[in-house]
Parts: sequence; C-alpha cells; structure tokens
Amino acid sequence: MSVGTLYSKQVILILLSISLLCLFLLPKLKVSISTDALMTSYGDERKWYEYSSEVFGKSETAVVVFHDEQLFARKRLTAIKQTVNELSELPFISSTVSLYNQKNYKSIDGNVSANPYCGTEPSTKKELEAIKKDILFNPILRNQLLSEDAKTMAVQLIFDKSAAKTYTDHVTQESIEKILEPVRNVISKVYQVGDNSLRDDITHKMMNDQKTLLPASLLTLFLMLLLTLRCLNGAIIPLITGAISIIWTLSIMVLLDININVLTAIVPALLIIIGSTEDVHLLSSYYAFRREGNSKDISLSLLNKEMGVAVLLTALTTYVGFISIMTNNIEIVKQFGFVASIGLLFNFIITLLLVPAWLKLSEVKVSNKDPNIMLKRQYKTLTFMVSLCALTQKYNKHTLLFVIIITLLSLASLNLVQINSNALDYFDKEDPIYVNMKHVEEKLVGIESFSVIVRSPIEDTFLKVKYLNELKNIQNLIDDSGYFDKSTSFVNYMEFVDAVMNEDRSGEFQLPERDDVIEEYNLFLDQQDVRSYINPKYNEVQILVWHKLHNSHDLYQAVKDIKNKVYELKKNGNLSDGLEIHFTGKSILNSVATESIALGQIASLALMLFVIWSLISLLFANFKAGLIAMVPNILPIMLLFAVMGIFDIPLNASTVMVAAIAIGLGVDNTIHFMVRYHNSCKKIRDKGQSLEVTVKEELTPIMATSFSLFMGFLVLSSSAFSPISLFGALSAMVIVFSFITTFSLLPILLCTTRLITIWDILDIKVKEAVLYNCQIFKGLSAHQIKRLILETHIHSYHRSEVIISQKDVFREMYIILDGSVDVYDAHNPDVFLYQLKEGDVFGEVSLLLDTERTRMVKASTDVQAIKIDWETLRYIGRHRPKISNRLFFNLSELLRQRIGHTDSLILPNEMINPK
Repeated sequence: MSVGTLYSKQVILILLSISLLCLFLLPKLKVSISTDALMTSYGDERKWYEYSSEVFGKSETAVVVFHDEQLFARKRLTAIKQTVNELSELPFISSTVSLYNQKNYKSIDGNVSANPYCGTEPSTKKELEAIKKDILFNPILRNQLLSEDAKTMAVQLIFDKSAAKTYTDHVTQESIEKILEPVRNVISKVYQVGDNSLRDDITHKMMNDQKTLLPASLLTLFLMLLLTLRCLNGAIIPLITGAISIIWTLSIMVLLDININVLTAIVPALLIIIGSTEDVHLLSSYYAFRREGNSKDISLSLLNKEMGVAVLLTALTTYVGFISIMTNNIEIVKQFGFVASIGLLFNFIITLLLVPAWLKLSEVKVSNKDPNIMLKRQYKTLTFMVSLCALTQKYNKHTLLFVIIITLLSLASLNLVQINSNALDYFDKEDPIYVNMKHVEEKLVGIESFSVIVRSPIEDTFLKVKYLNELKNIQNLIDDSGYFDKSTSFVNYMEFVDAVMNEDRSGEFQLPERDDVIEEYNLFLDQQDVRSYINPKYNEVQILVWHKLHNSHDLYQAVKDIKNKVYELKKNGNLSDGLEIHFTGKSILNSVATESIALGQIASLALMLFVIWSLISLLFANFKAGLIAMVPNILPIMLLFAVMGIFDIPLNASTVMVAAIAIGLGVDNTIHFMVRYHNSCKKIRDKGQSLEVTVKEELTPIMATSFSLFMGFLVLSSSAFSPISLFGALSAMVIVFSFITTFSLLPILLCTTRLITIWDILDIKVKEAVLYNCQIFKGLSAHQIKRLILETHIHSYHRSEVIISQKDVFREMYIILDGSVDVYDAHNPDVFLYQLKEGDVFGEVSLLLDTERTRMVKASTDVQAIKIDWETLRYIGRHRPKISNRLFFNLSELLRQRIGHTDSLILPNEMINPK
C-alpha cells in the first residue's frame, strides 16, 4: 500500500494505461457453450470416448421432430419430405437420417430390394399402411425414427465437422427454424432438439443476464456502500477497482484463449461483489482514523501498519478458495476456478495500489458522527448483533451446546444431498426446450445415449455367429435391465436381414446359424448404414444404448450395475476372454464427472481449510488460533449442505463452488475480527472490554461487506438461468450464516486464548544479557523467550519512578528487559542495598508470600520490565506446557537460592550446614 501512497499519480496513470490496452483485446472475447465441458477430462472412459469417435465417425447431431395425429397422410408426408430435402441442402449439414433415405429391405421371390421407406409417394391408403407396418417391423427404426403409434417422426441432422468453426450455434439454429416454419402450417407440432439449440438458448440467456445482472450488481453495491460508509468517494472506489479488474481478467481470457461459458459468465459480477470487500475494510479504517483527528498522511500510515497483514491474508484466503475449485475433474468448473482466482488476484493488486493513491490525491470530508450510531439508525433490525455478542458471552456454554446440536443435525442431513449434473437442469420445466425434450422422450427413445465398445484382436471376429451371439448376450443384459430404452448394434442388422430373407414377419428376430450366411448378409447391407456399429476390419463393434436417465447419479449406478453383470458373464464363460469391453459416451462421461464432484468437493474444502489453518496459525504463531478461525466458518458450510439435502438441491457444477467460495469469504471477516481483537488486547488488558471495542470497530466494515455480498449474490439469484440462480441464492444464504457466527461464536472462542502475531515476535528486540543471563529464561530458546514475554505484560517506567514500595502487597515478580533499577531498604528508604540490570529478577518471593514488601525498587534509568503474576503463570501452564515446565523449574531454583542466601544471613552456620 505504501507504493500507492508514495507514487500516487504514477500508480493511477499506469493502471489506466494498462486498462486502455486491455480494452483493445475485449472485442476478441468469444462465447462458447459446450455440453462437453460437463464431462470428465481424463480417465479410461474419456480415452475410449475419443477413440470411438475416431473409429465410428461420431459427429454432432440435431433431431427434428414432426408430430401429428394424422401423420401418415399423403399431404403431410410430402410436406415432411420437402422439408427434409431443404434441410439436407444446408451448408453445415453433411447428411440426414430419415425414413426418406433409410432402406426398406425386402425379399420377393428370392430377389432382395432395398428402397427407401418413404422414397416414393404412396398413392393409396393401403400403401401408406404398408409403409407404416414395414417401418415398425424394423427394430432399429422403431421408436427411434417413428413412434409405436406412428404419430411422431424424427429426422436426424448430421453436422459437418469442418463447418462447425464457420457457422455459430445461433446461425445453425435459426437456419433450421427458418426451414421448419412453413411446415408448421401442415404438421401440428414441429420442433428441433440437440446440442446446437441447447447451446444457443443458454447463450441467449447468458447474454441477457450480462445485460441485467452486471448493471444490477454495480447499482446494488454502490447503494449498499453509500448507505454503510456514508461517503460518495467510498462508494465509488470499489466500483472502479472492480471495473478495472474485470477488464484485466477478460483480456487475460482472450490471451489464453478461454471463452465465456455458463460459469465464467458470472466472473465479472463476482469481481464486483467479492472484490469490494477489501476496499470496504480499507476505507472504513481510513475514515475511522480521520475521525480520530489524524491527518491524511498519518491515517494512510496507520492504514498500512494496522490493515496490511489482515488485507493480505483475507485476499489470500479468498484466492485459495477459488483456486481450490480447480481440484474438480469437471473442465468447466476448473476453468471457472482459474479465471475467478486470476480476477481476484488482479483485484487485490489494484486495490492495494489504487485505494491509497486515490485517498492520497483526493480530499474526503469525513463526518464526525460515530458510524455505528448511524448504522443503528438505518439498520435497526441488525443492531441485535451487538447485544447478541454480549449474550453469547454470558451464556457461552449454552451457545456452544446449541452449536453442537446444530452441527450434529447438519451431519445427519448430509446423506440427503444428491449429486446430479445435467444440461437439462439448466431450464425451467415450462421452458420450450425442456417441454420438447420431454415430448421426444415420451414418444420416442431417449435422445441421451452411451456406447459399449467390444474389441477383438482378430479381424472378421464379428462376422462369426459365436461372437455375434456373445454380443447379443450383452445387449440382452442391457435391454432386460429396465434402466434403458433400447440398444442397437450390428447384431440387429443381421437379425433384421435374416428375417427379411426368410420372409419371417413374426417379430421373433434370430441370428443365422452359419458364418457363411452372415458373410452373405453383410453383402446386402449398405456399409454406410452400419459404419456407426462396426469397423471395416469387423473386429470392433459398438452397441448404442438410448436412455432417459437425466439424473447423472442414477445413470452412474445403472451403468455400474450393467458392468458388473457383463463381467459376470465373462467370469462364467459366456463371453470370450479375448474380448475387451469398454463403456463410454457423453452421458457416461458426465455421470463419471458428476460422481467425482463429491471427491472434488472434499479435496477443495480440505485444501482450503488446511491452507487457511496454516496461514492463521502462522500469523498468530499458534495452532489453536488456526482452529478457532475454522470453527465459525465450517458451521455455515454444514448448514449449507443441510439445506441442500432438505430442499433437494443437487450438488452439481454450479453448487459445488459455493462451499469453497463461502469459506474464502467468511474467513475474511474472521481474520479482520481476530486482528482487530489482537490490536485491542495490546491496548486494553481486559478481554471483555477488548471484545466490546472489537465489535464496535468491526461492525461497520463487516456488516458493509457482508450485506454487500448478500445483496450482490441475491442479484445473481434473480437470474433466469438455473445454475447462476442457485449459485447466487446459496451463496447469499451462507454469507448470512457466516456473518452471524462471526459475531456470536467467534468471540466465545477467542476468550479461550491469547493472540500473538508472528510480527509481534519478530518486532521484540531482546538484549543478549536478557537472553543468556536471566535465570528465569535458562534453557529456553530465543523464540520461546519472546513468546513468554508477549504472554506477559510489558511495563515502562521513567527514571526515579518507584516500581515497588513497602505498601505493595501484590503477588507478582518483575524481569528487567532494558535499563537498571536501584534497590533500597523498604523500612529505611535512604539505605541503598544494590543495583539490578538487564536480565535480573526481583519480587519473585512475593509470589509465595502475601506480605508487605521488605525492599523498595526505584528506576535508576528509563526501564522496561515484564510483570508476571499467578494468573499469567496459570495461563502459561495451560497453553504453553513446555515453556511452563522450564519456567517453574527455573523459578524454584531461583527461590531456593534466594531462601538459602536469606538463611545464611539470619541463622547460625551450624544450622545451615549441620555435621
């Protein structure tokens, strides 16, 4: 912060220059919504997904659905055919799969024909019925391209991979819609579903959110800061630091080729909301220093001295909170953690430079009124926090018992939390996309699918009846499980051709019994039709499985069950040992990623808590201080998971971030409260008074930041986009919980320990005479001696000031740190006895005897000495056992020497040294 104070104009000029350069990069920022981002980015399933895409030629598809009660009427089929032809001519469509190009295999008098089902227009109603029956007879097309009731037809559009970079989702979606519009005059219900329309709708919602949420966040923050800080300047500065950090962050995204997605889209709003917290604490402290009558320069100096460490730690804990999110396996979550942490790092640097520079150059009129008085007038409903702190102190045991009960109830609710992540959850149930998806699933098979890849090291393996039967066994397991809608493979094609060749219309499909027949049937098949099911060497096949399991946890468990049954088949000898079997596909990758959310959540929270505990323990040179800081912040997270479990809110890509972020933000309040309490304890020895002062001084900044965060997250909860809405609502709730625990639970815990910072220990300069000559410190390290000194009370005395007089009956001793004292006879003050210097101890006998002093001690120079009483000794005994053991040993040895010396003066020699 001193850089911003010393070079104010230069700092502001540099920040503005960098921001202007970054502005030129912003037009290159891209928006990319991909459902693939929800998938796990590594693992066996991912490897096989990429492999199967290469071998079986997977491309992105869209499905156009036509529904009408009289669908199989000549007029409607003609209109659909014309629409399909127009769709196939779109430049980004490589091919279509429809009843107008799928072959109807027929055997007539030993001759096989393979004409498209709806390739020619039927002239009579009888022909229409015949076509309908032929389609529904085909097990591959039934419920996939045509529903059982023949009222719903689907057309698959295969996108050209090379055209994906040229045509945006909005262009493809709009182009398809334009072609579909005329046919809606003929067909009662026509719509498209697919990743392109899904992404386009999400992008549209996101862009609308950016137009509303960001300005709303800015306005909310401005009003909250204006009301709490009562200063226009104080309300503007956080907005400026937030705006600059947003510009820098977005430009870094451009340079690193990171696109805006469903989660990174909320980073700008978060930088405004979260980035303001440190500004508020700095500004509140600065205005408090000014109200005390300090000049601008002195106030800035005090700001650097008293707030520097706290601001550094709070920024670091918040940064760790976001960076810990990157431990998650879901790519989109990892990307969000990286971008948000970079943005907050920028915000921290900008705040440290800009806030003091701005305050240095501007003249702020500060009201002499107590801000807490104004706060009470404006927020009467929140002032109960002051009395709540006192009340919890009075009934601390009852409060802790209540906390334990709440914690146990929260733990009991954890098993109610569900893990689920699916793109369909992004939409309300009334949303057209959601309605259309559900209609498809009602009339046809589910559009979600996964693959079972079966490999053999030998070519032409799956032209053998034995291995096709084994493949059929796997399909039977899948179809009979009850989890899935339908599975198709090369087996179904062979069975269908066999039924056609034998003119068997019974619907009981069977595989041929001889290998040569399989090879013959294969000649009738269009290899383009079966390319998605078998490779050219006939040693790798793919079973496609369609399902309606949108709950990723349910899908994960279903696939796990099928895997076990397939491996059981292999174990029992019903599958050849040489066959490799792998499960993969988008939906499986999503389910695997979702299941890893729980582990990612545990990992991120564990990392977060460990780092925060380490930092606070290091700051206060006390492991217990780190634990104290954890408790008020773990409880809100426990309550968060309890609420999610009770209200059936799933743990998914958006809600998984709340806990780590909330801890990072909640610890900010804890650190500021602890640092303020520590500073108060150095000035005020009474813990109760120190807590009262701390609450009074921290109520304004903590309330300002907490309620700014609360209102900011509430703005996010108003989003029409479910992930952002849930993220905002849950974050706002946790901020309230954290605010309450800071002023209720934290003060109780702080009363159990004495805070000493590492800076206090480093600042103490102890002379060598004290370190090496003082009998009380014998056997203690320099670090232990400094800690012991800080655990006691350091007193300063002026030259000739009386430190101990005859009338003093206090049971305490003194250790001289600096200077010297003269010792006189208390009954005859004119009689000088001896002089004590650095490291010497006096008054130790009074620890044992509650009598008048026999010596008078007067400072012969300016003196610094520590005073140790029984309360201090008992505290050291409880909290510093190693130091205490050595201290009591040294003290007893010193008392033995002093008592022995006294005996030699008043007793005969033979009584002291008997023969």
